[in-house]
Amino acid sequence: MFERALVLSRRNDYDGARRSYERCLMMYPRKTKVWISYAQMEKRRGSMPRCRAILHRGVRENPKSTSLCIALGLHEMIRENHDLGMEYLRESVEIDPRNYRVLRWKNHVPQKHT
Repeated sequence: MFERALVLSRRNDYDGARRSYERCLMMYPRKTKVWISYAQMEKRRGSMPRCRAILHRGVRENPKSTSLCIALGLHEMIRENHDLGMEYLRESVEIDPRNYRVLRWKNHVPQKHT
């Protein structure tokens, strides 16, 4: 099912890909790779709100997933939600202290100047 979603996405059949991703996630909500791939598809399409919503759903379903926390943290920081982004990056470090290097990323994400 995941492979089908990837194929449909590559063919620009986004409605079909969404249906496949959603079916896959109903059956396997703990598959973080599926959540991230689904979010990346929406990001490539330019739908940042959908990308964000998928990542938030993924974190709710998998609160101990470091990869989803990191993906959501980076997404929020890129969207200029720096404080929220850092919260998710810190959460990934709390889950697994070996992720401490992600906290340095704050210095590399462009920040809006007022």
